[in-house]
Amino acid sequence: MVHIPYAKSHRKPIDLISDLEEKGLNFKNKALAEHILSFISYYRFKIYLFQFMYQDEEGKKQFRDGIFFENGLDIYRFDESLRNYIFRIISRLEIKFRSRLDHTISEYTQETSRCSF
Repeated sequence: MVHIPYAKSHRKPIDLISDLEEKGLNFKNKALAEHILSFISYYRFKIYLFQFMYQDEEGKKQFRDGIFFENGLDIYRFDESLRNYIFRIISRLEIKFRSRLDHTISEYTQETSRCSF
């Protein structure tokens, strides 16, 4: 297997904030942005910012006027809430399904009388 070295250098959250500012992103609270980017991968978070970007005449990606870091953060938090809600529902369905499956199998095989708890 061929080893391909990782070419990107380490970037601190404050450096990433500077890059985003150069692309036209505004910040209401840079300390909050730095805190968020230290816990959420920049590459994960930037997915929530793509919808606020456009490509200028030179082909550079820029943020539309009036867009704030917090706009992306709101979408991230909504996605996180939705993901947690769906996970809770799926967990309940899984338990219900496993319970019914267990009941059906034990009823079919008449194994319930052998269980001792």
